[in-house]
Amino acid sequence: AGKRLPAFYKVPAHIPRTPGALIRDQEIGVSGVAGTVYRVMYVSTTVTTKPVAVTGMVIVPRGAPPAGGFPVVAWGHGTNGMASQCAPSLRVASTNVGVPGVNDLLAHGWVVTASDYQGEGTPGPLPYLVGPVAARDTIDLVRAAQHLRAAHTSTHYVVWGHSEGGQTA
Repeated sequence: AGKRLPAFYKVPAHIPRTPGALIRDQEIGVSGVAGTVYRVMYVSTTVTTKPVAVTGMVIVPRGAPPAGGFPVVAWGHGTNGMASQCAPSLRVASTNVGVPGVNDLLAHGWVVTASDYQGEGTPGPLPYLVGPVAARDTIDLVRAAQHLRAAHTSTHYVVWGHSEGGQTA
């Protein structure tokens, strides 16, 4: 049996059908990050375009947003495993969220989003190396961040990734 996940990761019986809908959010304390970190669950779509719950993080810079909101850098993580407990948002440490250069991005006034991809953090399977699915997961998190009141995001974003996340980008 797999490792039991925290209650945050339990998918509701019914989820919205709209990609980018925010299902839930939770602020988490990360002292080494120059912003506020939120764990989120949101809606994306499977390879057959059915709605699916996905988890990830939204990291918001300190200070007031510019007119039009903070632009977004959507981080695509590299290959790290294929089970629910491999979700990067589960491995947040007190000083690290696993996004390279996150404090530099925050210092420049960017919100950072980081999808776990479907199947990591939520029931699988992970559609490993299915680029369009990982890309939808990533862009739908940018959309979900627009529904997180504290994020104050604009509609402008870039996608950046490494390994599996490089294909995602």
